[in-house]
Amino acid sequence: VPVGPTHTMPETDDLATLNSLDDAAVASILEDRYSRRRIYTRVNSMLISINPYEELGLYSTAVLDEYCRVGNGGPPPPPHAFAVAAEAFSGLLSSQSQSVLVTGESGAGKTETCRRLLQYLAHAANRGGAADTRALHEALSQTSCVLEAFGNARTVMNDNSSRYGKFLTLRYDKTARLQGASFSTFLLEQTRVVRVAPAERSFHVFYALLAGLSSTEAAELQLDCLAPNGYTYIATSDAVGGPAAADEAARDASALSEIGAALELLGTPRATQWQAWRVLAAVLRLGNVVVSAAADGGTEVARVDEGESAASLEAAAQLLGVSHTALSSAVTTRCLKAGGEFIQTPQTCAAAAEVRDGLAKALYSRLFDRLVAAINDSPQVAGSDGGGEGGGGSGAGPFVGLLDIFGFEDFESNSLEQLLINFSNEHLQAIFNSIIFSAAQAEAEAEGGGAVGLRQRPNIALLEQGGGDLRAAARSDGEQRQHRRRRTKHGARARIVVHPSAEEVDEVAERVGVEHASVGRADDACHRSCGARTQRVVGGGQARPEGLQDRAQLRAARRGGDDAASLGDGLREPRLARVDALDCKSLHIYI
Repeated sequence: VPVGPTHTMPETDDLATLNSLDDAAVASILEDRYSRRRIYTRVNSMLISINPYEELGLYSTAVLDEYCRVGNGGPPPPPHAFAVAAEAFSGLLSSQSQSVLVTGESGAGKTETCRRLLQYLAHAANRGGAADTRALHEALSQTSCVLEAFGNARTVMNDNSSRYGKFLTLRYDKTARLQGASFSTFLLEQTRVVRVAPAERSFHVFYALLAGLSSTEAAELQLDCLAPNGYTYIATSDAVGGPAAADEAARDASALSEIGAALELLGTPRATQWQAWRVLAAVLRLGNVVVSAAADGGTEVARVDEGESAASLEAAAQLLGVSHTALSSAVTTRCLKAGGEFIQTPQTCAAAAEVRDGLAKALYSRLFDRLVAAINDSPQVAGSDGGGEGGGGSGAGPFVGLLDIFGFEDFESNSLEQLLINFSNEHLQAIFNSIIFSAAQAEAEAEGGGAVGLRQRPNIALLEQGGGDLRAAARSDGEQRQHRRRRTKHGARARIVVHPSAEEVDEVAERVGVEHASVGRADDACHRSCGARTQRVVGGGQARPEGLQDRAQLRAARRGGDDAASLGDGLREPRLARVDALDCKSLHIYI
C-alpha cells in the first residue's frame, strides 16, 4: 500500500495500539517504518521483521548490552530480535524452557534472525566472562558456516536459502548458564543435488570445492574440470552475471578453507574432511554418467555410454572405493528374487538414470547426516552435559529452542519437496495461530471482556484431517473414510476407492491453492503402458480410461502395474484418495 505525502502515519512501534488493525493500515505503517530503516515492528507479543538486504548496524555489542538491561527499569527498548531473545532468556531464569518460532516466506530473513537470536542468547549467558561459554559460542558460530555450506543454496528468492529444516536446542543450567547445544535437521532438499532450476544453484559446498581446490588436489579427486558448468548436476544455463557473479566467485574461492577451518575447530581432522570431499567429487562425477538405450532382442537395455561417460563412472567408483564393474552393474541392472535364487535383469534407460540420481542423492544426504551427527557429538558443541543429537542432554536445566525452516515456496516448477515444505509451514502456522489466539482470548477474559470467540480454521484441507495421511485430500466434510485393502479372487491387493464429485475435487484444488485438478485411476503406470488418457470422475460413477473399454482388458492392465492394483468386480467401498503433488501447480487425485 503506497504511503502518499498527505497521509499521516501514527508514530507507534506496536501495531496492537492502533484503533484499526486492517490490512491497509498495517501495510502502510510497515512501509513507512521500513522507509526510515526501522525493520522491526511489534504486534503485542509478536515481532514483524522486514529483510533490508543490507547491514544497518543493528547488532553491535553496545546494542546487545542495551537489550541485556531489559527489565532493570526505564522505558522498553525499540522492537528488535534481541528483545525477543531477551524475553526468552528471562523465562530461563524462572527455569522455564522456551522456544522461538520464526516463520515467513523464502528470503524473508529467517536464518539471519535465528543467528541474531543465538548471538543474544550466547552473549547474555556469557556476561560473567566464563571461558567455556565463550568457546561454546565460538563453536556454534562455526557450525553455521558448515551447515550453511552443505544445506543452503541460491534460489530465485534468496542467495543463501536454507534447503533444510533445523531445530537448535540450547541447554542451560538452573542459573541460566549455557551448557551445550544440539541440532536436529529434517527435510533436506535432495532433489537439488541432481537438478538445478534456471538462475539457481545447487548447494554452496559444490562450488566452494571446485573454487578452493588446488590443481594437485583436484587431480587426486578425479576432478579434471574446475568449472561448475563442467558437471551436469550443478551446471545452470542462467547464471548470475556482472558484479554479483564476481562477488559470488570470490566467496566460493575462500569458502572451502573457511569450511575446513570450522570443521577442524569442531573436532573433524583434515583426513576426515578429505573423505567428505571424495564423496562430493563422486556425486559430481556420477552426474556426468550418461545412460543410453541399446537393443537386445527387441528389448530396451540400459548401458553406460563410452568415452567421457565411462571415464566418469570409473572416477566415481574409485572415489567411492568400489569396483567399476560393480557400480556399472548397480546402475544398469536390478536383482529380482525368484524362489531361492536371485535373477539379474537389465534396467530400462529411464530406470537406470533414476538409480544413478537416487545414488547421488543418497550419498549427499547421508554425508549431511554424518556431518550433523559429528557436530552434535563434538565436545565443543555438546558442552559439559554431553547432550548429543536430539537435544535431550543429561542436564536438568531448561533449554531454548530455535526453529529455522524453509519459508512458503511456489516455484515455476514445484516438486515433492515444495509440498512437504509448505505442508510443514502450514502446521507451524496452525501452532502459531493457536498460541496467539489463545493468548488473545486469555487477555480479553482477564480484562473482563469475556470470550472472544475466535474460530481457528487451517488454511489447507490436509490439515483438517490431522495431517495423518496426505492421501485424504479429497475427503468430503462430515465423512469418515478409512484405508482398507481387500484381496481379489486373483490374490492381488485391491485398492478400495471412493469417487468424489467434480465439485469436491474443485473445492480441494482451490483450498490447496493449485490452478487445476483432475482425477484418475490409482494405477497411473497402467495408463502410461496402455496409452490411455485419464477421465474426470463426475458424481458417483466409475471413470474408465479411454481405450480400455473391455473389463477383462482393464483388469489385466491393472494387474500389470505397480502394486498389482486390481479393483476386482463390484467393489465400491470408500477409500481415501491420494494426492500426487509432484507438480504443485496441478493437483492430480488418484482414486
